[in-house]
Amino acid sequence: MKTFKAVRLIKKIRLAPSRWSFVSVPRKGKTFLWDDRPGIYLLEWWEGPRRRRERAGVSPAEALEALRRKRLELAGALVAEQFPQGKTAESFIAGTPIPEAIEAFLTHVRIHSPAKPSTVQRYQAVMAHMERLLGGCRWVEAVGRAEVERYKAARSSEPPGGGRRAARVHPSTINFELGVLRTFFHFVQRELGVKMENPCARFKRLRDVAQKAQGHTPVYTAEEIRRLLEVCEREDRRCC
Repeated sequence: MKTFKAVRLIKKIRLAPSRWSFVSVPRKGKTFLWDDRPGIYLLEWWEGPRRRRERAGVSPAEALEALRRKRLELAGALVAEQFPQGKTAESFIAGTPIPEAIEAFLTHVRIHSPAKPSTVQRYQAVMAHMERLLGGCRWVEAVGRAEVERYKAARSSEPPGGGRRAARVHPSTINFELGVLRTFFHFVQRELGVKMENPCARFKRLRDVAQKAQGHTPVYTAEEIRRLLEVCEREDRRCC
């Protein structure tokens, strides 16, 4: 008898006008390998000895959102069974797992930018940095301004790759990555319905050493300008 309510994603595919087949949606690491054949996605899980199925939509984005919500729903039900003495399931559900949110985001990017594979690759790299550097955070809702500052500091001290050990990641690269993270958290808010503040909404951009050395353009006071003009007038009179 199955007691753990693990949810599986499957697809009902039309093989012929009156013939259907149920197939699993395979994974490669943390990424689903989506099937292009026409059909609908379904969620499958067990409740005791009984197998349950539920429609999850026709697009990968719909399927991922349905999978996320069903996992949270069943996790809450399982907790309620284990803690029945006045404790609600909601108090034990921590939030949206970061890997699932990243997977939904990258799927969204692939669907809406099919002609820009390089963009998808760069976004994947940024998401990998976020998972690696914010490994202490399991849930999207746990990422705040402090975690973003920690990400900036960690990336600023890392080599950019390619064997150049003495160099560090350029500030413009980190600024780009923070822009991607801002887009990611906006997606989480808008598409996944997660109620949280965007920790990258107004991040402070980094400046490189060369820009800092240049500083600001000198600004003269009114008295300094008056003196400069007097010197110029005296020089003009001498020339005449």
